[in-house]
Amino acid sequence: SKEHAPQRYAICFAESMGLGHLECLQRIRSKVCESLNLPSFWDLSVMQGMEVDADAGLTYDPSSNLNWWGSCGLDDNSLSIMQDLVDTSFRKRYTRDRRGAKVPDGLRVVKGVRIQNALNWAEFVAAATRIKEEVASLRASGDSVLDTVSELKTAHALLTTGQKFHELDEKYTLDGDANCAWLWHGTSEAAADSISKGDFRIDKAGSNAGTLFGRGVYLAESCSKSDEYSQENADGLRCLLLCRATLGNVNYCDQKRP
Repeated sequence: SKEHAPQRYAICFAESMGLGHLECLQRIRSKVCESLNLPSFWDLSVMQGMEVDADAGLTYDPSSNLNWWGSCGLDDNSLSIMQDLVDTSFRKRYTRDRRGAKVPDGLRVVKGVRIQNALNWAEFVAAATRIKEEVASLRASGDSVLDTVSELKTAHALLTTGQKFHELDEKYTLDGDANCAWLWHGTSEAAADSISKGDFRIDKAGSNAGTLFGRGVYLAESCSKSDEYSQENADGLRCLLLCRATLGNVNYCDQKRP
């Protein structure tokens, strides 16, 4: 909010001077983060003020182009859960976007981080709220609504625990009224870093593998499908983003060439 712009600027400046550890700034940081209605499970101690690039894909106040952003490394238990979700959603199936490459037997999670992007979260919550209201309005008017995706691979019971991913912990909970889902996106490490610090940029859609349905954000229920669009980094590792997505009233199409 505009009323907290001076505090955000002060913290950003203090951190650039290496003073972010001061107790007084920690209190200001907590107050500002609370005003942004961030999830209760976010680790506010890692949040830092950072300037938003004009082409980051985020909507912001030009008079105060600051965002709150943080990255939390996943512990062994969280990595194990992610591996379980990867195994559960993996399908060894060749599609044309493999471009002749071999389909792997499986994917192994080597490391992971949870991204805490305040402006991105605020935009997501606003969009989910709007979509939830639109779905409710359609229902009230008697219109046909497709607000669930049956047999979604990321919603299956996990192979190891037998529990569903979105029911394991508060961090993974989804808003069913807005038809939210966990979906994968494969990309390069550089693109993943840019997306995590901003948002998906629709003008960049298809720059790697085309746009079958036009410009938009392309996500998949199967990690092996998203892996087709990932790229190896210098260490031979590939990057997948696990995204909290709001689907709303789904426009379903199963044509091979729509």
